[in-house]
Amino acid sequence: MDEEYDSLQPFQEDALRLDEVSHKEPRKNAAKLQAAHHSYRKIERVKRFYHIDTESLLRRQQALLDNLKSENDSLQEIVDTYVIKDYRKQMAESLEEANKYTGLIEAETKKLHSWESVVHDLDFKELDCKRRMGGCMAGWTKHRATQIHIQQDENRIHKTTVDNNIVKGHTKMIKQKMQQLREEQKFYDIVHQKLKKELHKVEQDNQQCIANMEAMYADRNEYQEEISDLLEMADSKHNYSQWFTMEGWANQEPYSMDELSSSHIFALGTKNKEDITRGATDDATKEKALNKKRRTEQLMRRFTTTHYTMRKKTGDYHKKWVEIKAFANAQDLLKVDGIGDVLPGIMTIQEKNAGLYNEMNELMKEMEGLDTVKQDHIFDNSAEDVKSHVAARKYEVDRAVDSLLDSIRHLEIDDEAFIPVVVDMKKQILLIFKEAGCYIKEDEVLGSDDVLKSPIDNQYPELTVGSLFSKLEDFVDRSCGTFN
Repeated sequence: MDEEYDSLQPFQEDALRLDEVSHKEPRKNAAKLQAAHHSYRKIERVKRFYHIDTESLLRRQQALLDNLKSENDSLQEIVDTYVIKDYRKQMAESLEEANKYTGLIEAETKKLHSWESVVHDLDFKELDCKRRMGGCMAGWTKHRATQIHIQQDENRIHKTTVDNNIVKGHTKMIKQKMQQLREEQKFYDIVHQKLKKELHKVEQDNQQCIANMEAMYADRNEYQEEISDLLEMADSKHNYSQWFTMEGWANQEPYSMDELSSSHIFALGTKNKEDITRGATDDATKEKALNKKRRTEQLMRRFTTTHYTMRKKTGDYHKKWVEIKAFANAQDLLKVDGIGDVLPGIMTIQEKNAGLYNEMNELMKEMEGLDTVKQDHIFDNSAEDVKSHVAARKYEVDRAVDSLLDSIRHLEIDDEAFIPVVVDMKKQILLIFKEAGCYIKEDEVLGSDDVLKSPIDNQYPELTVGSLFSKLEDFVDRSCGTFN
């Protein structure tokens, strides 16, 4: 503790010395004050150990601050003695001096303007005198000026002449080039005409080549079809052997090409222009008749463009491949490996289809006759006879439908792959006869799970029967394998 107190004694002595010298050297008070604060910060560090010394030092510093304040007040009084207190008087004197100097400046400016006008007048008079008097050097000056102008004009003329010669040379060269270009144009025109003729000839050759290529493409397509048929034959030797064993089953159709001519297809209907002009009285009836005509024409086109017509046009060579391909397509349609078991059933369907076809033609003839009698009212029988006749014909139609359904019921085949096809065919047949208004027991034909749930629409009987015939024919064609 004593050692620390001894280390602080120099700082205390400095503080006392500052207190003594503060009145003699006021300019060094700031530095001393800074040193005192430095000492104060050091003393603060050991404030816990030297409380008494610290308080004495603070008292001395407070005394030093009071002395500095008194010196500051004395200095402020001295400054106030040197400051002017009457500012208005001093400002008025300054304004008077400024106005005086401003008046002097304006007077000097006026004198300067007057002297400038005088100098201008003297210059004008001097120039006028020189112009009137000329002087001893006036002729030489004019001659010199004239020579300068002449030299300038000669230089300009020379430059213009040189430029003109250059332009003439360029013009001559351009004329020569134009002449050469005209000659080249004539030459290239001749070449263009020749090339145009050659181009026309080449275009003709190209057209001929295109025509030849199209013919070659057609031949290539035919050859490719034959090659594809041959490849199919090579890939299906088993089908060929079965076809050979069956001895051309596709030729065993129960009706000939003459029976499929347009004159014998009565199932399509024959009411055309006469029905439209005679029986159609309103727009709705005309529209129905026109729709019926379009349907008839569509079915006619279908029956005249079937595979029978194709087989009639082709020879025996292509006919054999069609039969073999039909055999393979029948297997693909029924999804079976061997078609020998199903083939008798398909042939039976064809025979029954032909018989149904003939019966439908007869029924359609009679229905058309009845429609003609109803429309023209030319018969003398009573309405009751007509009703009884219609009822009898309806009974015959029901019998034909029953016979058709009996034939369908006996087509149940054990092969599971063929059953969905038969069921679909039954549904289509039942739907058509149901729409025609015929009574059919669906449970007996299809079973309770496959009962039809379609609405019954009032349509012409010939259209419904024609639709039935179309669907039956489509199924037979697909099973025979010659569809499309």
